[in-house]
Amino acid sequence: MKKHLLLFTSLFLFNVLSAQTPLTFTIINTTGSSSITCAHPSISLLCVTNYTGGFVTYTLAGPGYTAIVGPNPILSLPGNYTITAFSTNVINSTQTLAIGLNTTAPVSSITPTLQTISCTYSTIVSVSATATPSTNVTHQFLSPFGGSLSVSGATASYIPGGIGTYTHVLINDMNGCKSNKSFVVNSSSGIPNFVLSCPQNYTLGCGSNSICNIFMMNAQTSPPGGIITYTLLSALSSTNYVANSQNGYSVTIAGNYTAVVKDAANLCEAKIPFSITQNTSTPNVAIFPGTQTLSCFNAQTTLYGISTTPNVSYTWTNSNGPGSAGTSSITVGTTSNTTNQFIGTYTLTVTENNNACSSSSSIVMYQNIYTPNAATTNTHSSQITCLDPSIVLNNASSTGIPSGSGFPNNLPVNVSQWSGPSPQVPGSGNSYTASTPGNYTLTVIDSNNGCVNSTVTLIMDGRDYPVVNQPVAPPPYCLDPPNTSVDISPIITGPTSNYTYLWVIPGAATVTGQNTPTLTTNGLGVYSILVTNTVSGCTSTGQLTVGLCTGLDQNEVNLSSIQIFPNPSNGLFNLQLNGLKTSLSYAVYDLSGALILKNSSATKEQAIDLQNEKAGLYFIVFKAGDQIQSFKLLKN
Repeated sequence: MKKHLLLFTSLFLFNVLSAQTPLTFTIINTTGSSSITCAHPSISLLCVTNYTGGFVTYTLAGPGYTAIVGPNPILSLPGNYTITAFSTNVINSTQTLAIGLNTTAPVSSITPTLQTISCTYSTIVSVSATATPSTNVTHQFLSPFGGSLSVSGATASYIPGGIGTYTHVLINDMNGCKSNKSFVVNSSSGIPNFVLSCPQNYTLGCGSNSICNIFMMNAQTSPPGGIITYTLLSALSSTNYVANSQNGYSVTIAGNYTAVVKDAANLCEAKIPFSITQNTSTPNVAIFPGTQTLSCFNAQTTLYGISTTPNVSYTWTNSNGPGSAGTSSITVGTTSNTTNQFIGTYTLTVTENNNACSSSSSIVMYQNIYTPNAATTNTHSSQITCLDPSIVLNNASSTGIPSGSGFPNNLPVNVSQWSGPSPQVPGSGNSYTASTPGNYTLTVIDSNNGCVNSTVTLIMDGRDYPVVNQPVAPPPYCLDPPNTSVDISPIITGPTSNYTYLWVIPGAATVTGQNTPTLTTNGLGVYSILVTNTVSGCTSTGQLTVGLCTGLDQNEVNLSSIQIFPNPSNGLFNLQLNGLKTSLSYAVYDLSGALILKNSSATKEQAIDLQNEKAGLYFIVFKAGDQIQSFKLLKN
C-alpha cells in the first residue's frame, strides 16, 4: 500500500512540475532504426509531451522542405531533421536528429544454373552459392513447389529434388537488402510434382503456433493416375517417417526437413528441402501517455503504444471497461464521478503475428476533476430597496480538492462570469453590483484543475411603493362659491403606517395640512402629493384636481331645456336649446379655472368646438339674467 501511495504522490508531483515548466517533448523512434534500409524504407517517429498549457503543434524541417506535421512524422529521406513543438501561447521547443542510409544489396554467385536430372538420385548436382559480404548474410533457396531452405554463412549448398525454376535469395541481415538469382532443373523422367504448404509460415512460435503443420498437396505422377506415397525426412533426427498415404504432418521441433513425394509405379521421387525456424521471442512494448493525470484543463489524453518489433497487433484492455483491438493508441477521458481519483488501469498487449508470442505493459490513469465550491457573500442584505438600490456581491468560492488527495490546491478559484436579470451587464471581477431584483449566477473556475461550478443567489425586491390613486384618482374637487376652500385627499390602498406626505401646490393657493393626507386649499389647479414609505424609502405620486364648480349638476335644468351631445366627444359638442325665452350666454373653463371660450348670445342650435384643446374635463357655465347653470364636458 505504501508503494502505491508513493507512486501516486510521485505521479502528481511530476504532473504539477511539468505544468509549471516550459514546453518540452520527447522523440521516440518507433521503427527501431536510425537509418533508412531495405527493411525500413521509412522511419516512424512519435513526439510525446506532457505539456498542458495549450494545444501543441509540430513543424518538421528536413532535406529541402519544411512542413507542419502531427505528433507522428514519417521520414523517408536520409539527412538532418529539426522538429519544433509550438503551443498556443507561442512557447516552443526544438530537437534535431540525423537519419542515415544503408541500402547496399549483397552480391551472390551460384553454380550450376542449369542441370538435367533423372529418377536416379545420384544424377542430381548440388547447387553451391557464395555471398559477398561473407558475414551477416543468409541464403534462402526457394523451391517452385513451396517452402524454403535457409542457410547462414558465406557459402551454402542446396540439392534440388524436382523439376522447375528455383530461386536463390541472398539477404544482408544488417539492412534487409536482397539479391535474387535463379537456377533451373529439367528432367525427361517421370518425376512427380506437388505443392508444399505450412499455415504457420514454417515457423514455430507461441500458443497455437507452437505446432507447424506441413502439407504435401496436389501431388501428380507422370503419367497421371499413379499411386503416390508421402514421406517427411528430418535432418535433426535419425528417424525417418515411413512412406504412407498421409500427406500432412505436425512438426514441433525446428530444423531442416525434406518432403518426399514418390511415384509407387516408377519409383521416381520429388524432394523439397525446407527449413522450420523457431521464434518464441516476445515483442517489446512500451506505453507513452501525454499525461498520467487528467483534469478539467485536459479532459482526455492519448496513450501511445510502442513496439519496434515488426508485424505486430495491439490489444488494449481497461480494468473498468471493455477492451479495444487494432490500434496502437487509445484515447482516455475523465469519468463522470468527480470525486473518483482513479480512472482505471490500461493494459496494452502486443502480439507478434508470425509467432503469436505476446507481451504486455500497464499504466494507471488518474483524474483531478473535483468541482470548486461556488459561493457568494453580499454587503449587508439580500434585497433591494429604495434606500439601498444596489447590493455588492462578492466571490467567496473555494477549491473542492481535498487537502489529503495529493493534488495541488493552493491556487485561487477565480470568477469566470457574473450574470443577472436584464438589464444587468455580465461581469468578471471578484465583486459585482446587483441593481435589479432576480437570480444572479456566479460561475467560477478552479485554477488548480480548470474545473467549473456555478451558484445562484436570489436578490429579492424590497421596494414597497405606496399605492396612490390606483386604479383611478378621485373625481375633481369643486371650489364652489360662496365656499372659499375645499378639503382634498388621495385614495391610498393598503396599510398607511410608516408613511409621510408632502403636497406640491400650484400657484399661490393658501393651504393647511401640507404634510398630512388631507389638504385644505383655496386655489384651483392640479395638486400633487408625494407619499413615502419610510421603511423602504419608496415614494409614490398622485394627482388631484380642484376646479370651479358652480350651479346645478349636469342633469338638472332650470333655465330651459339644454342638451349637449355627444358627451364625452372628441372635442366637438352640439348645443341645442329648447324653449328659450330670454337671452342666454355661456363660457367654457378648464380645471384650473382658465376661460377657454365664451358666447354672449347663444342661438337655438350651435356647435361648441374644443378640438384644439387637450383631452380632459371642462366646465360650461350658462347665464340668463340672475340664473346660472353649469355642465361638465369630457373631451377624449
